[in-house]
Amino acid sequence: MPTLADVLAPAGIVPLVASAWPKPNGIPCCSMVAMAILAANDRAPDESPHGLPVGLGAWRRASPQGWWEMANIWEGQHPWSSLDAAQHFYPGGELRIQESGRHPLPALTPGRWHVVQDWRLDLRGGHTYLVHLAASGEPYYGGTAMRLVQSSVAQGYRDWGWSRWPRKDERMVGVLTLPEGA
Repeated sequence: MPTLADVLAPAGIVPLVASAWPKPNGIPCCSMVAMAILAANDRAPDESPHGLPVGLGAWRRASPQGWWEMANIWEGQHPWSSLDAAQHFYPGGELRIQESGRHPLPALTPGRWHVVQDWRLDLRGGHTYLVHLAASGEPYYGGTAMRLVQSSVAQGYRDWGWSRWPRKDERMVGVLTLPEGA
């Protein structure tokens, strides 16, 4: 079975599908995370007659019933549903929520992937993304400690190195630390 690192590698299925969704019409953040989770769990849809399965409907049909909707939360009514959806495939993951919007942010585990969901304090907007914290001695991109993989409609797919948490203090943050080997 592939890992998240496999499906997010430059020639992996997620960046290839994302390339068909250039900004300003990129894949929504939670859809990109859901695609990565499905692909890493051998649930990627079959290729379309025109190449890669780029349509979100194909990914929805490849997921367990009701899972795609839970993973693709659009409003704050169920703020941590994307994390709950990820736990369906990674039941051994550890979930930590910081609800106040102030530090300290949930700790990241070195050498592991994390599904992160953050929300404005009024729950009127949020973002879902994947973060990998380098194990000691494994820096990314010019020595940075974190790999941040995200997407948005306006900014498209991004895979960057970071040296600190990318979000502002005025956000609630939930982190699902995925089991080793995810």
